Amino acid sequence: AVVSTQSTGGLVMALMRTLSACVAVAEKAGVVLRDVMASGNLGIVDKGGVNNLQTMADKKAQLLIVCSLMRHSPKATIIGEEDDVDYDTDEAKGLITLETSSEVLEHCCPDNLTSIREEDLVIWVDPLDGTKEYTEGGNKT
Repeated sequence: AVVSTQSTGGLVMALMRTLSACVAVAEKAGVVLRDVMASGNLGIVDKGGVNNLQTMADKKAQLLIVCSLMRHSPKATIIGEEDDVDYDTDEAKGLITLETSSEVLEHCCPDNLTSIREEDLVIWVDPLDGTKEYTEGGNKT
């Protein structure tokens, strides 16, 4: 289940707020991956061998993930796997989701992590793990 960021209320630790955004954004990215697969137009690009492919799904999912997380956690460092993605486009802005996971927000941040600040966070994004299998139709779930 996802909820709007504005409805979470109260003080939410940076880590839990960002984690809840990551879960909601990952769910939305999954929809993007399934939609691209269903369209039949994967837009496959060879980045240097059969095991180094990129699809339209990789780029679109990374746009959604990185742009959304940049909005949720602007002080965090976010690094995407795909290096030829332009985050300053109308398409990128249109993919942004401000939802968070209510399930994550129901949990308390562990005491030893409560001092983590947003600017301490580094988020590595691999929008589609298993692109080769995806292009072969193996990741339809």
